[in-house]
Amino acid sequence: KESFYQRRADAVIVPSRGVGEDVRRHLGIAPRIVSYGVDTAHFRPDPSRRARFRSRHRLSPEGPVLLFSGTPAWRKGLVYLLDALAADPGDWTLCLAGLSEEERAWARGRAGRVPLIDCGKVRDLEALAEIYCGADLFVLPSLYEGLPMVLLEALSSGLPAVIADCNGARDVVEEGANGLIVPKRDAPAVSAALRRLRDPSAREAMGRRARESVLSLTWEEMARRLLSIYREVFAS
Repeated sequence: KESFYQRRADAVIVPSRGVGEDVRRHLGIAPRIVSYGVDTAHFRPDPSRRARFRSRHRLSPEGPVLLFSGTPAWRKGLVYLLDALAADPGDWTLCLAGLSEEERAWARGRAGRVPLIDCGKVRDLEALAEIYCGADLFVLPSLYEGLPMVLLEALSSGLPAVIADCNGARDVVEEGANGLIVPKRDAPAVSAALRRLRDPSAREAMGRRARESVLSLTWEEMARRLLSIYREVFAS
């Protein structure tokens, strides 16, 4: 039996190959894949932003900071990151952004002895860019993703990423090149990835490749591809 989408839609557009696989499997449709864009001019490595963030939070220039950003925290896998740090905190400082008030209270209670910077909701784009620049590593061990904007922004800012092996996040992270990919729901694997990236030279090399990997993902390219699909559909 045909689904509603098969009967009524002339085109189905998804943001990533991972979501496209789900659509094909569950709806029997071959979707068009159009990745989101990211403002690479705004989200970029910037030493002055980094210095401001570090000064504001009384951090040393060299102390490693890992960033988690996103909500809902349960779907973004924050518990696996916190459990990984509880088992092996290393010398990381954890920065959290974008959490709800309830999530912030829960995370502060669970973080234990890990130094924590709680930025709360961040609605100002300059403040958000400063947070990315102040960090050294982005971690997003999600259970499911379409194509997370926070991941694109982090990569554009020159941060290597540790992600869980799920859907859309896989589209933009290449294992060992611009980040590391761990199994879902696996705190020990997150711990192992964090140990691998304690080496500043490894983070820096992955960070350079991280930015290079998203330079083609512009909003202009997204608009061009969408317009092409719209014209094709209207002409048929």
